[in-house]
This record gives sequence, structure tokens and C-alpha cells, in this order.
Amino acid sequence: MKTSTISNEHWEEALKSLKKGDAFGFPRRRRSSVLIGTFNIRSLGSRDNRSTQAWGLLTKICKQYDLLAIQEVADDMEGLLYLMQLMGPGFGLIVSDITGAAPGRRGKAERLAFIYRKSRVRPGPMASDITHDKTYTLNSLRNADVSWTRWLNDVTVKAKVPSFIGFIRTPHCVTFDILGKSRAAKPYQLTVVNAHLLYGTDKRERKWEFDALLEWLYVRAKNDDRMIYPDILMMGDCNVEFKDIGVKREEVDALLKGLNASLVKSRSPARVNFPLLSEHPKHGMIRTNARSTETYDQMALFARDARLPGYEQNAQAGSAYNGWDYGVFNFVEMLSRAVYGESFDSLFANERKELAKGFQWDISDHLPVWMRLRMPV
Repeated sequence: MKTSTISNEHWEEALKSLKKGDAFGFPRRRRSSVLIGTFNIRSLGSRDNRSTQAWGLLTKICKQYDLLAIQEVADDMEGLLYLMQLMGPGFGLIVSDITGAAPGRRGKAERLAFIYRKSRVRPGPMASDITHDKTYTLNSLRNADVSWTRWLNDVTVKAKVPSFIGFIRTPHCVTFDILGKSRAAKPYQLTVVNAHLLYGTDKRERKWEFDALLEWLYVRAKNDDRMIYPDILMMGDCNVEFKDIGVKREEVDALLKGLNASLVKSRSPARVNFPLLSEHPKHGMIRTNARSTETYDQMALFARDARLPGYEQNAQAGSAYNGWDYGVFNFVEMLSRAVYGESFDSLFANERKELAKGFQWDISDHLPVWMRLRMPV
């Protein structure tokens, strides 16, 4: 087992701080609400790659959720299965096969996983990957009558063919029933999409993948009569830079309006809510990477169920004890206060670098994201 670079004394101080109210955004469990979220646990592979303290913190985090989407699970699943063992028998697991690498070839293959609390969440009848049919792209290339080599090198040719060919890592979706307080309560029935989109070196490629996923979500939500569970929840690491949230919201709105006009006509469209593109009334703009500079991780609801929050309700997030809310658990800030007695942003560059050594591979370089929904009644 790896040895933590953070002393036991500082770990104890950090964990002690979590007992004080809603410290650092740590999501509290409540009887009349459910916690749903997403966490990119960096390279969740060998059990020996993390310290005992890190496994303890990861277990403590994951046990807070009723439904959690996890990205970057290794092919052998040793770390994930160990985490499930630490969490105990009250939790279930659904995991995809590998994506992101060609069979038999080198590459960073990973799985996408869902962990759910059995007493509050029940898997539905569908589990599937999300794919885009390559026929359209291939036909476009044939009609352009160009070679692959020319397409890759000629700007004029690129303009004639689609920019997006397929996801680097195929998103995974599973249907879930979020159970109510009683058997008579109608559950939330959600098609939940777990995504880890391309990072790469080209920001345009990131946007192409994000727009393709958004199109899939929106069009499927519009065709609700063909969906097993028509309300859709997307969660995961989208790897799109959202520093200027206002601009990004306008881009998302413009794309949705374009899809509405060109692809699907509906008099009762699903309400779309990306809460992390809204300024939280108490916490302001929320960042999700460990250094709190980007909002790579996202959650989005495409819903018709009136009990699920729309965009207009984000301004009241956190106002009701068991009502709608969202946020992140900033474990970096927790560790910074415990080790240095100061905020991470106030540390000297060498101190930030040293602290990062203690969390970015041992815990993660992403913060766990959460949303709170009132339990169905």
C-alpha cells in the first residue's frame, strides 16, 4: 500500500473538520432527500497505488451518495472492487466494459461505473453505450471523393466533412428508479448517462464531442415516446473549459435552439438544466477540478417530471433543508487548512505544489460533484 505524503496528524485534523456542519461542501445525508453525483477518481486501478488514508477518504465520500457515477476505472477493476468492499454490502455496482482503446492495442482503456445505495435506488431495465452511427460520416467522405490522407491534411476538404466522427470514450447509460419514502410513492425514473469526454490538445475537438453528446441527449429527450425512461440525467467529466460561464451558457442555449429548429419539433420539450452553468446563490460559480480553476465536470437534467428542478430553480438552490441543491466537496481546501492552516489559494507556489503531490494521484485531480433532490413522495 502506498504511503501518504500527508502526515497522520494532518489527516486526522482534516477528517475531524468534516464533523462541523457543511464544511468544504461535504454533502450530508438526510432522511428526506437523495444525493446523486459524479466523481472522476483519477486512475482508479491497483489497490496498492493509493494510501490507506486516501482509501478511507474515498470510502467516506462515496458512501454519502445514493447514486454515484465514476470515471477512470481501470480494466482490472481491482481498486473499484476494493472500494466496494470498504463501502459494504448496502451498495450495488454496474460497470461498463472498457472504452478508449482498440482491442489488443496499447491505449488508456477505462471503464465507467455506477455505485448505488440498494435501499434507495433500483436499476431499471436498460444498460447501454451511447454511439453515433458512422454511416453519415463515411457517406460524407465518399461523396467528397477524397482520401483519408488528404482529409487529414487539407483544410478545404475538412470543411466538407463532419468534424465529429465518434466518441473517444463511449458514454455509458443505465436506467435507475430513485425510490420514495413509501411503496406508494412514484419513483424518479431516470436514464442516467455517465460520460468521460476527450481532453486531448485541441479545444475544438473537446467542443465537438460535447456538442455531439448534447445533441444525443436533447434529441432523445425530445423523442420521449421512444425512451424506456424519458427523463435523462447526464453526469461526468466533459473536459470543456467553462471559465466564462455566461458565454458557455449562451453557446449551449444556441445549440439547443438550433437542434429544436432543425432536428426535432415538439410542443412540449424537456426542460434542460445544467446547474453548474448557473451561479449558486450561496457559493457563486462552482469549479470542479482540484485546483478550482475549471468546471470540467458537469451534470445536466433533461426532464419532463415536474418534481425535477428546472433551470429557473437554481436561484433557490440550498434554500430548503431537503430541497434542491448542488455543489462540490472541496477536499483540497480541507487538506490545505489541515496542513498549512490557510486556504489553498493563499499558499505559496511551492506549498501548493507540495500539497498537490499528496492528493492529485492519491485521491484525485477532480472534486466530487453532487446534487440533492427531494425524495419522491
